[in-house]
This record gives sequence, C-alpha cells and structure tokens, in this order.
Amino acid sequence: MRISLYIAKRFLFAKSGLHAVNLISRIAGFVVVVAVAAFFIILSVFSGLKAFGLSFSTAFDPDLKIVAAKGKTFAANESQLVELEQLESVVAYTNIIEERVLLHYKDKNTYAYLNGVDTHFSKVVSVDSLMALGRWFEKGSEQTVVGYGIANTLNLGLFHLENSLDIVVPKKGATNALSLQKPFRIQSVIPVGIYQISEELDKKFVFTDIAFAQKLLELPAHHVSFISLKLEKSYNEATLTTAIYQIFGNAVVVKNKEQLNEALYKMLNTEVAAIYSILTLILIIALFNVVGSVIMTVLDKKSHLKTLYNLGTPVQKIRRIFFLHGFVLTLISGGIGLVLGLIVVGAQQYGEWIVIPGTQLPYPVILDWKNVGLVAVTFVFLGALASKTAASVVRKNLLS
Repeated sequence: MRISLYIAKRFLFAKSGLHAVNLISRIAGFVVVVAVAAFFIILSVFSGLKAFGLSFSTAFDPDLKIVAAKGKTFAANESQLVELEQLESVVAYTNIIEERVLLHYKDKNTYAYLNGVDTHFSKVVSVDSLMALGRWFEKGSEQTVVGYGIANTLNLGLFHLENSLDIVVPKKGATNALSLQKPFRIQSVIPVGIYQISEELDKKFVFTDIAFAQKLLELPAHHVSFISLKLEKSYNEATLTTAIYQIFGNAVVVKNKEQLNEALYKMLNTEVAAIYSILTLILIIALFNVVGSVIMTVLDKKSHLKTLYNLGTPVQKIRRIFFLHGFVLTLISGGIGLVLGLIVVGAQQYGEWIVIPGTQLPYPVILDWKNVGLVAVTFVFLGALASKTAASVVRKNLLS
C-alpha cells in the first residue's frame, strides 16, 4: 500500500514528458476545486435563504405549542400552569385564544384570526421587532394590533376613537342569520399598532387582550386555544413532551415548529434534496476530468507499467497505483475547494459584504457544519468511484 501510494504521488506530482498530460491533470484539479467550492457555497446560501424565509413564515410559532386534542379549546387551570412553568427547559409560556372573525371598518370588511394573548406573549414572541407603527396594546384594554395587510385592506388608521374597528363573531347557539344583530356579537376596538412580517402573515392575525377575547367569544374561565412555549436552546423534546402530557393528559397534543408547518417544511426539504441532486450531478461531471487525467497518465506511463508487470507486480497492485493517483488528486482538489468555500461563506456570514439588490440586507448564508460533512462525504465517495473507474483500464493486454 505504501509503495503504491509512493508511486501514485510520483506520477501525480512529477512532470510528465508530455505537456498535455500535465495540463490535463491541472485542469482536472482546478475543475474539482471550483465544483466543490460551488457545491458548498450554494448549499450554504440555500440554508441561509431557508432560515431567512422561515424567520418570517414562522414568526409567531413557538418552540412547542400545546393545542386541544379535540375541539377548539381546552381547560388549563392555575395548578397545571404552575407545573408547566416549573418544567426544566421552559423559559416562558403564554396562553392564547384564537378564533376566525370578521373585521368591519367603515364600509369595508375582511376576515382574520383573532388572537387574544396575555402579558407573557412578549416573552415568547419578540413583538417589539415586529411592530411597524404604533405600539402594543395595554393589558385589560379594548385595544388591538393588526397586520399591515389588514390595515391596508381596510384603509385603517391608528388611535381613531371616532372610527373604531368592529370585530364580528357568531353568538353561541345562534341559528337565525336573517338579522345581523341577533346571530352575531359585535365589539368595537381601537387599533393602536400595526405589525409587519410577511405578506401572508400581515393579512392573517389581529391581536387583543386575552380577557377581551374570552368575553367576546363567551368562553369558560381558564379555557384557551393553545399554549405557546419558549424553551432553552438545549432542550430534550421527547422528555419535555412526556412531562407535558403528564400535566394535561390526553386533552392536548404537543407540536413543534416542523409539525405546525408540515407542508412548508416538506416543500423546503424537497427543494434541498433537488438542489443536492443537481449539485451532485455537476460534481460527477467535474470528476470525469479526473477519470480522463488518470487514463492519460496510464497511457503516458505505459512503458513504466510494463517494467513493473515484467518484474512480477500483479495487475491488481498496478490498478491500485492509479486508483490512489485519482483519489489523491480528488482529495487535494476537493479539500482546497471546501476550504475556499468555507472562507467565502464565513466572510459573508460575519462580514456581510454582499447585500440583496435594492436593500441593505446582507445576502443570507449559514456556515453549517452538517453541510461541510455532506460535501466532504460526497466528493470523497464520488472521487473514489471515479478513481476506481479510471484505474479499471489497466489490464493484462495493456501491459503485455
């Protein structure tokens, strides 16, 4: 093995009598460097774009959410909430009541989800960073915070006491829809703030105090739609989920961010798989240069190989020389490419030297060590396969 590796390195680094062989080897190495660097950079960019997109799409999603197993709400009494707060890894929790409602302002209407939240909501969701105009509502008030899309649809202003926003919800047990006043409850609120996240979320939610929402929706005391949890970074999801079920029993279901956005995560994972497949195909094409380089070296060193064969060296060992020749070329070139990719991604992540056109936002990238391992395993495996394919041209009839 050592002798084979020594000869392989000699063939790789020593100058050939044919200038074309040296040139082909250099081109093969350069192409692999570029392909591996591009592989890692593109994966890192996509990881950054994925995280950037999810930061908007899941802005209101907690680390874990406790939802009702049946129906729209479940009971969460004080003793259960105390137990929940004392669980290891739980940083904060917030009770939320949610219901689809009709919003009416002057002569315009739109549908949205009313979210009644308590004072702990700001500990779970960073509301200050989401506010575009105005402020968050006060506890116990009949104030509301709406999305930019809702405000735009209704042409809604802030702090207009004379033109309040009406929230319309069905009365419990209402069956007569002939009169708007009888089957529906209408409550006026004062918009005091506008949040802005993404086009989809800006049209989806309107936030009020939980006591106001509970009264409007005629819900029993201590009934909530769900409980959102903010957790420590290093939490054990399985252990924590088991502890939550011990507190609330079978009345609830515990979901993480991926389960809350199952369709979105499936789409993103499919895109990751597709991009990885395309980049792998590009790397395979790049490695054809390594195959060509090894074959050219075999033809160039044919006289040397005949000497080795006549001295009793088995064909298998001669093949091993050229397998190692191609594999070492791939390892060196791929390693250089990966290091270059790390430098570029690291410089962008920490230096933010490329910005999205038309904005001041840096182009999102993430230096993820999982991507480093994935790229390394891919080019090592494909490099070994390419080298074995190239070395297989060494046969007895070539050496005789």
